Amino acid sequence: MEKVYTPTQSPMVQDDWWNMFLDKSENLTKTLVLKNVFSNEDSDLLSNEILTVIKHLCRLRTNKYGYRAFIDGKKTDEETLNYIFDNPPLDGEDVTDYAERVFSNKEFGMIINGCEKFSDPLSRKLLKLIAPLLEKKGIPLTGLSVHTFVGNYGYTPIGIHKDNRGENVIHFHLGPGGKEMYNWTDEVYEEINGKEKNEDKKFEELIPYAEKYPFEKGDIYFMPWNKYHLGKTNGLSIGVTLWFNNPPRIKLFESIISSLSKQYMIPDEKTQEILEPTKDVYGQESFQEIMDLFKDEENLFDLPFLDLLKLLHDDLKLALFSNAGWKTRTISLSDESLYDVNDYLILENKTVKLVEPFKIYYRKSTNNSEIIIFARGSKLKFRYDKGIEAMLDLLNSGKKLNTVELLKALPEQWPASAGLYILSLLYDKRAIELSNL
Repeated sequence: MEKVYTPTQSPMVQDDWWNMFLDKSENLTKTLVLKNVFSNEDSDLLSNEILTVIKHLCRLRTNKYGYRAFIDGKKTDEETLNYIFDNPPLDGEDVTDYAERVFSNKEFGMIINGCEKFSDPLSRKLLKLIAPLLEKKGIPLTGLSVHTFVGNYGYTPIGIHKDNRGENVIHFHLGPGGKEMYNWTDEVYEEINGKEKNEDKKFEELIPYAEKYPFEKGDIYFMPWNKYHLGKTNGLSIGVTLWFNNPPRIKLFESIISSLSKQYMIPDEKTQEILEPTKDVYGQESFQEIMDLFKDEENLFDLPFLDLLKLLHDDLKLALFSNAGWKTRTISLSDESLYDVNDYLILENKTVKLVEPFKIYYRKSTNNSEIIIFARGSKLKFRYDKGIEAMLDLLNSGKKLNTVELLKALPEQWPASAGLYILSLLYDKRAIELSNL
């Protein structure tokens, strides 16, 4: 029997390790398990941060972000969901303590999507672990995301299924219990079961036809997108799955087009106003009703269509790269009531630095009157001055810098408060952090 241990350091941070990973996975096309590849320390950090994510969802009392909870194989009703929200993980609790206190001896499962939004330490740790892979493969065009599976639920509550086209998964298994994954190729699965998800049938009837992949705490399990699959827990565990969302061309195009409404549509009650029927086939009233929803400060709609499409495409990539590949922005300090951007004077004469491994990107507006900044996936706009570019370039150097020195890059006639406010917004978005010399 293979000895199971967890190293004191995670070998997967090494470049050679990822060369081996790409070789054994046949360039991300073959399922595999790799043993003992991240440390106890990393496992504990990620486990604690998943409990932090659950705390946030309990505080928000929301089942958004793909949050689903199951008890004894059934999706929770509203009363049970409220009970879970009323009993978030406590400070100092590990997943075993939390499960015993809240769920007693019941089988339970939680699935949460977009965990990178609610935990900056989790997003930064995972980026550090996969940095060599991103160097080799690049950033997937619809981003990276983190989904988690928590519980002792036995078979995955959502049944046998196949993920979206192009969405490859790296599963970091945090334990304490182990897990098994079962894979079926399209040919095998569809021959024995058609194309059904098999949510209600007895899984045991199909498992003899599957490839089995067991793994334990400290292991990773990689699965390409094109496998029917089913998981089974052996006791309580947490699994953190990092998704490489490589989109089909049509999905990237749809993401670019939808960014037009997300970025430029005025978010008010006008979007829900009901339109009247029309009698004039050539009438433009309905078109004007749509155009009235947009705030076009950059005069985007004066651009030729291909130029508009290119600008939206470029902005999507600038936002994505500024967030080091994450699909979703981490919640800001102000969203957590940890900071007020108007308290910018606290940054006066302080040492700050760029938050690793992120970079700040920027461009001029189409009329050159504004600088548009992309920081941790957020988009900020200010009146253009080359001094702002110089200040951002200094931050992108990664050096520890006093804010007094940073403000010297701005025009002399600018009040210090203007520069501090820009830094305050970057600090709020977690693009820069206070640093001790």
